[in-house]
Formats: sequence, C-alpha cells, structure tokens
Amino acid sequence: MLEKLKKLESALTLGDKKYFEDFDTTPYKNSLEPGSMPADGLYEHWIQNMKPNLVIEVGSFLGYSAIKMAKEVKRLGLPTKIICVDTWLGSPEHYRMYKAKEDVRIGYKNGYPTLYQKFITSVIENDVQDVIIPFPYPSSVAYKILDKVFQEIDIKPEFIFLDGSHEENDVYMDLYYYYQLLAPNGSIWGDDYGWEGVHKALYTFSKQSEIKYEVLSNQVHWFINK
Repeated sequence: MLEKLKKLESALTLGDKKYFEDFDTTPYKNSLEPGSMPADGLYEHWIQNMKPNLVIEVGSFLGYSAIKMAKEVKRLGLPTKIICVDTWLGSPEHYRMYKAKEDVRIGYKNGYPTLYQKFITSVIENDVQDVIIPFPYPSSVAYKILDKVFQEIDIKPEFIFLDGSHEENDVYMDLYYYYQLLAPNGSIWGDDYGWEGVHKALYTFSKQSEIKYEVLSNQVHWFINK
C-alpha cells in the first residue's frame, strides 16, 4: 500500500514542484477555523475507527476538517493520504456575503479569491503537508481524473467526505460520481443535511440507486456505507 500511495502522490503532483514547495505564507495567516458546522471529535473519530489508507474530501474551504483529520493521521502514525478537492473559488453564498460585508474570508484580491493561498498556508503552519494533497478542480473534473489514476494504480478511497456545493444538482452529481470511486465496505459522510439542496439530492440519489443513507441525531451529518 505504501508504494501505491507514493505513486498516487506522484501522479497528482502538478508541475516540477509539489504544492507546498517555496510557498510564501507571509501575506496570509493560519486560517484554521470551522466552515459552516464544526464537528469537534467527529473528524478524529473517522480516522480512529476507519484507519483509511486514502481519504477524499470534496469541499475543503480553509482546511479545518482536512487538517483535523491529518493531525489524527500523524498522531496514529498512519500512512494515510487525504486528497482535498476544491476550486477554492467560493460558493454563491460566499459571494453574496462578501458583497454584503458579512463574511470576508473569501478575500478577493484583484477580483480573484485567495482561499487557496489561505488553505495552503494553514496546511503548512499545521505541519500536515505530508498528508494532504490539494487537488484544485471542480469536483466533476476531479472525479474524471481520479477515476483514471485510481484504476492505473489499483487503489480506492475507503472514506469520502462530501462538503462542497449545497446546490441540489451539484450534491446529486457528487454522490453519483464519488460513490463509484469508493472502495467496497467504505463510507461516504456529508455535512449540512439541513440545507434543502443537500437533503433533496440525498433522497433522490438514495431512491434512484436503492442505496440507504442515515442522518445523525444532530440533523447535520449523514452517511452512506457501501
């Protein structure tokens, strides 16, 4: 498995340098803060109980959940790699909140978000760059690339965390695509069940695919076991 994980990291490295090499963190700060719904203890619980070799997170934002998982990976001495799929361009709600001066985390600079730079800075400052692999693509594009790479290496993620777009069609397509990537007996977990687009997409996917899902008592987190 170690050899496969090394091949995977090499296959996903873009250019002649890795994501974190020569990155200047000076203009940014450690932005390790929750997204919409922090779940302290849950991220560590996933790693402790599943001990996955490979994790995919769709929707990483500033890196709170991925970094929490990565720290637990290092604490346990696991070889796990976490692929973080995100455009780091923000969502419609981030744009609206920024315009209304309610949330400036998206940090536009010359009209372009700086979420990616903040994410990379937090990964470096929390010393988990040996665990996390950023993959800056739309989730549908990332799926198509990862599907081919995984087939070539003969590897599949045992755990996937979906926390990207909350739009119904986007959530449905993330479920449709990433369930195909999931290893047998693996698990998909998700956030924000209270959003209409999320629970509608889950219901439609479950009904059409005849795949059951469960919702935690907090009515926020949900999961599907394969």
